[in-house]
Amino acid sequence: AGDLGHLKLLKADLSIDCKTDRYDFLLAYAGLNVLIYCLGVPAMLFFKLARWRHELNPPFFTDEERAITARMKNKKLQADPVVLLALPYRPRYWWYEVFSLGRRFALTSVVLAFNHWHGTTAYTVLVLISVHILEREWSPMIDPFMGNFSHGLSWQILMSVIYMLFLDAKVLDAKGPGAVWYSV
Repeated sequence: AGDLGHLKLLKADLSIDCKTDRYDFLLAYAGLNVLIYCLGVPAMLFFKLARWRHELNPPFFTDEERAITARMKNKKLQADPVVLLALPYRPRYWWYEVFSLGRRFALTSVVLAFNHWHGTTAYTVLVLISVHILEREWSPMIDPFMGNFSHGLSWQILMSVIYMLFLDAKVLDAKGPGAVWYSV
């Protein structure tokens, strides 16, 4: 009573006072979870796979097919459920599941750090195009069907973002044959 201090409210929800202990606790809790899930999970997966890297990418095989066959016959590799995540990839890409996890976090979590849609849009498009090109150049999947399927899904994500950009720019509000062409 009588305190004439200034309010500090959360922009997304003006009913939340940012000067309370509860807010500070939830901010620390959110920060801890960012460290655990966005950095900790990929790091732990990488370190777990890195311990098996010589079995996942046998250095004494120059022929990739022989290395894949040797991996599939290795009972210790088959017994570890975390290592099974690396088996669909070519031997030299034993780390690709960590990259894929990083891509998912980059497109779902890091994008939330931007406070304006201009930066969010540019970031999203750059990440999508970069990952799309890297995935196609590397061709990390052993199974060609799964590689092509993954590439098709990558195109689908990229095209849906471009379509949403057209919607935001009101390009699709036009009347006539141009609107149909843009929609296709």
